[in-house]
Amino acid sequence: MSAAVQYIDTSPPTHRTRLVVPGQGLGMTAASVYSVRPSSLSHVSLYDYFRHYQLIPVSGKKRPKKLPKQDLFSGITMDLKNHVYRRTDPALVRFSSAHPAHNPESFFYNVLLQHVPFRHEAELLSIQNRMGTWREECRVRGIITSEEELDEHLKW
Repeated sequence: MSAAVQYIDTSPPTHRTRLVVPGQGLGMTAASVYSVRPSSLSHVSLYDYFRHYQLIPVSGKKRPKKLPKQDLFSGITMDLKNHVYRRTDPALVRFSSAHPAHNPESFFYNVLLQHVPFRHEAELLSIQNRMGTWREECRVRGIITSEEELDEHLKW
């Protein structure tokens, strides 16, 4: 039996596209969905959020009849639209991937999403980052400071 793989567009804000859903308008970006996670999950990175947590609508047609066990309940999203449950097994998720030689800023942006929890995307670029690049932010935060550390992230 094969499991479905969920694709999450984690392109940087300057490269991101949004899906237009007929009758619903623009779909939310992954960063927008992540940003309204329950405050109890403020320590969780975007990558871990989509792998380890499941969103279930509070009401409507998409709400399943059978809900996960109550002890897996992690809270309600800040927009009050979804209940969030911890998954018993991580979901198979494919995030946008870029190679640092071909698209370095997208690559380093995704490295930040793996490691840095945030509430607003603007928080990903710190005041200490005078260059204003995702690569520099990884260096400032001590995530990738050498070629050896870059090689470790390429193994992901």
